[in-house]
Amino acid sequence: MEGKSLIFADAHRSRKTGDILDKKVKRIVETVKEKINDQLTQGGSTETNLLTQAHINNLVLKEIPVIKGHRFGFGTLPDPGQVPPSASFMSNLDQEGQLRIANEKIAIADEKIAMATEKIVTLENDKPEKDKVIQYLQNLASKVVSEFPDLLQEDEDATQE
Repeated sequence: MEGKSLIFADAHRSRKTGDILDKKVKRIVETVKEKINDQLTQGGSTETNLLTQAHINNLVLKEIPVIKGHRFGFGTLPDPGQVPPSASFMSNLDQEGQLRIANEKIAIADEKIAMATEKIVTLENDKPEKDKVIQYLQNLASKVVSEFPDLLQEDEDATQE
């Protein structure tokens, strides 16, 4: 037995006797040994059926139950390919920082939208007043042109030269 199975068994052996005292650990180690032997003797010749370390490790991991998100007997070690809890904690801090920055940007954008909306409302409120001024100036211009048609003729001639 090598790799994780050896580490798992050694970690649970008594220092005085060398025996595995925990019945659950003992059962897991025996089951893994049986599965390894079964796979080695499956083809008949044990010399040609060598198991890779990764395959043995997978057999061990399949036998060890997961309790509260961690494998029994391995403490808080993460599974291969699993993000360790400390990394996810740092990731959460990074995400919280990014969330705070995003919320600040949203608040700034909301302020800009409120200011733009206020300007639009002001412009819309001023529009009738400006329309009245424009209408008055247009009426005044047409009165001036009707009273003094010669002024318009001279301006047109002056601009055409």
